[in-house]
Order: sequence, then C-alpha cells, then structure tokens
Amino acid sequence: MTQLPWPESASDVIVTEKDAVKLDPDRVARERPGCRVWVAGLDFHPSASFWREFDAALKKLPHRH
Repeated sequence: MTQLPWPESASDVIVTEKDAVKLDPDRVARERPGCRVWVAGLDFHPSASFWREFDAALKKLPHRH
C-alpha cells in the first residue's frame, strides 16, 4: 500500500486477513500512532449482537457525500 487507506484520526480499523498481510506493523505504528488494527478472518461470521452494536456505532458517525 502506498498510502494507508484510513484517516489519521481513526483509533480503530478493521481489515481482512487479505489486507492485513499488506500492512507493515512498524509503518502503521509510525504513521498512525495509537491506531489499533483489527483483523477479521475471511470466515468471519459475527453474531447478531455484533451487528446491532456495529449499526449503532455507524449511526453516530458524521454523514459523508
């Protein structure tokens, strides 16, 4: 990746295993200090409670056009 694809202000990012292998942990620590990168397995099957909490969190974000 030539540029990290999330804003500098992000404190948590979810990426797939496929994308995670492209990330250099030292680079992430240097360019996005304090950002936690969560890796979702490609066989990721979240529970219903995950989706409820995820949807609630998304509703709190500012809308972009």
